[in-house]
Amino acid sequence: MKGLLIILVFCYTLICFSQKDNTSGIYETAIVNTVFEDENDDNTLRSGIMFVPENLESSYYQNFQFKLALKAYTELDYLSAINIYENFFLEEKNHKNINLIRLIADSYYYNLDFEKSYEWYNKIFKINKSEMSASDLYKYSQILIEVGKYSKSIKVLKEYSKKINFDTKVLIDSFSSKNTNYKISKLKINTVYNDFSPTFGKGGNLIFSSVGPNKSQNLYNVSLVEVNSEKSFKLVDQINSKDDETSSVFTSDQKTIYFTRSFLKKSINGKEYKIIKIFKSNYINNEWTEATPVSFSSDFYSTGCPALNSDETKMYFASDMPGSIGGSDIFVVDIFDDGTFSKAKNLGPTINTSFDEVYPFYINGLLYFSSDGHGGYGNLDIYEYKLDYVGKENRILNLGRTINSSSDDFSFIIDSTFKSGYFASNREGGEGLSDIYGFSINTK
Repeated sequence: MKGLLIILVFCYTLICFSQKDNTSGIYETAIVNTVFEDENDDNTLRSGIMFVPENLESSYYQNFQFKLALKAYTELDYLSAINIYENFFLEEKNHKNINLIRLIADSYYYNLDFEKSYEWYNKIFKINKSEMSASDLYKYSQILIEVGKYSKSIKVLKEYSKKINFDTKVLIDSFSSKNTNYKISKLKINTVYNDFSPTFGKGGNLIFSSVGPNKSQNLYNVSLVEVNSEKSFKLVDQINSKDDETSSVFTSDQKTIYFTRSFLKKSINGKEYKIIKIFKSNYINNEWTEATPVSFSSDFYSTGCPALNSDETKMYFASDMPGSIGGSDIFVVDIFDDGTFSKAKNLGPTINTSFDEVYPFYINGLLYFSSDGHGGYGNLDIYEYKLDYVGKENRILNLGRTINSSSDDFSFIIDSTFKSGYFASNREGGEGLSDIYGFSINTK
């Protein structure tokens, strides 16, 4: 979830989207109570859109301190709420009060203190797990991922599945991973800023996004043999601007580039807001033409993270356009011979969830993408899906715990030999906010 906060920066500042969080709110929207001051009585608090936890002793609501805690909770001042709630818990009669413990656990959860939230949710689980709601179980399963207790998270997901009458296998499959031996390494081209969205460029080069001289995200070019040489990269000429350029993809002849650009625009009332679009530029007479947005981009929703299929007749991309299932979904358009595009089509609920799916990458009938809606090991995980598969069972496959972590893992690419590739992550141990990692596959 901490990662999710950074991904919000990606979604809007770095150009990949998520209406959540993103950063993101990550897992599920909190169901909380909103407490309002009564206009007729300054000393009276009444319950509003937030649901007030049931079964707490009514005397609590007559207690001024508890009212202050509820008010702090609804105003997102979780630390103040925690201090008061924990004082109530010190009373012996409250040691098994599940509703009070839930308030404490949730306060830590929404304050992104997962270790503490785990301690308190674990109390509820031990006291009486049958009293845990579906929302409790889902949050608890995500917290378990955050603290590295994957096996127990699977058990809790099974309990969650029973509560919502959902196929357990679908959820647990999110932990099914490829039996692949990945060896990863952090590249020396990483900076203290955001480095992500690697893509293969012309002549054995790697294109990626990093912070440029004007402090915005720009596209850089580095030879694959120099990815571990410090300061060996250079700006991609004629594509970068004063705005943000991030994820990109080239046609096989290297004469067309599609990339994501975000920029500020003023609304009618004069306020600025971020626009995120896919742009296109052609290489003519030894220079790139002025980039223009593709026809399916809009000022009213975001499009980004372009990827091409093998024969370059389709483009996969991420968007929150009308027809999205969640915050950001994976869509596809056909590319016609004259360079125009078909109407965008959502790839559907097998791939897309009510959360975020971003950074598609296509190779040999396989679609790789990142999602925080398929369970996994926490925040954005990288998945593989066989687009052209014909058969009874076609599962979305998690790439496993070497590639994926409890943080955000995204913008995955792999070469045509399926022996090496790159991805980005904001996991612990990086140089900056997010870093690019290389990987190789041991096929022995």
